[in-house]
Amino acid sequence: IPLKITGIGAIKAELRELKGAIADATDPEQIAQLAARAGELKDQLADANDAVNAFASGSKFEQMSNSIAGVKDSLMSLDFEEAQQKAQVLSKAMGKINPTEISSGIKSLVATVSILGVAFAKMGASILANPIFIIAAVIVAIVVAIGIFLKSIGKLDDVLNALMYPIDLLVQGFKDLTDWMGLTDNAAEENAEAVKAASEKNRESLKAESQARQELYNLTKDLSDEEIAAIEEKLGIQIDTSQSIFDLKREQIEGDMAINQAEIDSLNLKKELTEEDKKRLADLTKTQADLANQQVQNEINKINAIRNLNVSLDKQIELLQAKQIKGESERAKAMLDIQQKEALAKVEQQIKEAQQLGDSTALAKAQQLKNLIIQDFKRQELEITNKGNAAVSKANVTSVGNTNKEVKNKYSEALADLRKKNEVALQEAENAGKSEQELRELRITQLEAERKYLFDNLAKIYKKEVDQKAALAKIDNDLKKARDKNAADIEKAENEELIARLKRKELNAQDDIAKFEAQKELLEAEAKIKMDSLEVGSEERALLEDETAKKLKEIDDQITVKKIENQQKILAAAQLTAETKLSKEAFELERFKGTKEEEIAANEAFFKTTLDTLDAQRTAELAAKDLSESEIAAIKEKYRQAEIVAEETKAAKLVEIDEKAR
Repeated sequence: IPLKITGIGAIKAELRELKGAIADATDPEQIAQLAARAGELKDQLADANDAVNAFASGSKFEQMSNSIAGVKDSLMSLDFEEAQQKAQVLSKAMGKINPTEISSGIKSLVATVSILGVAFAKMGASILANPIFIIAAVIVAIVVAIGIFLKSIGKLDDVLNALMYPIDLLVQGFKDLTDWMGLTDNAAEENAEAVKAASEKNRESLKAESQARQELYNLTKDLSDEEIAAIEEKLGIQIDTSQSIFDLKREQIEGDMAINQAEIDSLNLKKELTEEDKKRLADLTKTQADLANQQVQNEINKINAIRNLNVSLDKQIELLQAKQIKGESERAKAMLDIQQKEALAKVEQQIKEAQQLGDSTALAKAQQLKNLIIQDFKRQELEITNKGNAAVSKANVTSVGNTNKEVKNKYSEALADLRKKNEVALQEAENAGKSEQELRELRITQLEAERKYLFDNLAKIYKKEVDQKAALAKIDNDLKKARDKNAADIEKAENEELIARLKRKELNAQDDIAKFEAQKELLEAEAKIKMDSLEVGSEERALLEDETAKKLKEIDDQITVKKIENQQKILAAAQLTAETKLSKEAFELERFKGTKEEEIAANEAFFKTTLDTLDAQRTAELAAKDLSESEIAAIKEKYRQAEIVAEETKAAKLVEIDEKAR
């Protein structure tokens, strides 16, 4: 029934007509329409009454309180449009309160508290003077005693639990509703608390279990299978020895990470984190990163353990196989080869360490040590070979008398053929464009083959012992010359490569100090190469050593000067940074606007910056070279006085701020 609303009277008249129409109506749909319209009108009347009640007071503070209560009632009844309108009214009411009224209200509040204090004091005197109040106090005490008694026998708890059950349901329902509306996050908070509590228990359980398993591993790792079986039979338990200590550690880390991640996920589900939650999340994230690092370290330890185990087994197998070789000479060579591998493996590790540290001096020494090791083991191998061949020669000498001319010619011709073939092979290699190094190595191999043939058939080729020794000496001399020439050429090539590398390092140096260091390395390398060609104790060698030491000293002095210059530049830059910061804070402090506490904090910060700047200036001045004791003392005294002045200035400023605030 559309009617034009012109005021409260019209609303009430229309509402009466609607109620009459509802009483006469029989159609449910029509009754619903009429009732809906009547409800709207009644709501308008109620809204008008609420608006009037909100301002039905002479105090603007009470008006503001009434408006806040109206907004709360509308929100609790889920009438959000009405709540918005009331909030706008509340904003208007709060905007009308000026600072003068606030000061007046506070004075009234202070007076109220004073009056109430006197009133309550008088009321206390009346209670003590009037017996009726004593009777009331006794009754209250009896009621309290009955309550305590009922609770002690358990009946009151049952009653309270029964009363609280529907209330708890309402509270939980309201929590669920506000979660669904997005106003709160109760479910996520409760879940986070539950996960946190469960995580603590799981951590303790996991720690205890992991510790027990690792202790069991340590107790049984050195026991045999028979000893472990005896323990299992005696105690009636099953001991798992299939996992290593690294596997046990990995399972512990993975368990910790899973527990940690669950708690992180529960916190991430929350829409808003408290400060405690943020700190907790940061701690959990750091712990997760630490656990990941532990996991990587554990895997590296496992790989190293596997590698060390295999290396140990290989050494034992190789050693036993070498011992089983029947020939004394070959057995000695096999043992020597094992020792050489161990020595080279050790120096290779030192080379790698020097490269990682970036120490070129240590790297050069390690390379030199490697070459010396190779040469030394070649010498030992040659001694073993010579010793074996000497034994063979001695045995063959005893049978020289049994040889005949035919046999001698046969083996002599075979040796001549071998040498001829070697010459042809060497010529072919030269024609094929092989390098000098490759040709030298081929010739050494050929001489070693000729020497072996000669030793194997020495008695058959030479009848006289003198001839045998002469032939042996000649081929040994040829082989020694070839090896020495090859070693000298290798060393020369290595020296040339070292000098070239150091020159490149000097050329590519990023700064003066690095360039000076490269010059030192180059100078030392060139001097060492020259000294290796001179006799120890010679005059020329002594002059070279003195000259090299003098040049190294000059370079060290240049490095020292450059380091001092760099340090002074750093100190000057630090001083400039501190002075710039001080200037900026002084500029901002002159234009500071804020509370007393904020101004005090700003002045404290400015005082700290002042001290930092003075410290940077003092350090820069004291870093200057060639200062006398009196100059150093004067600089220190100047800055001591400056710090005292800064402290007094700060104290005076704080007093000024306090007086201004008062």
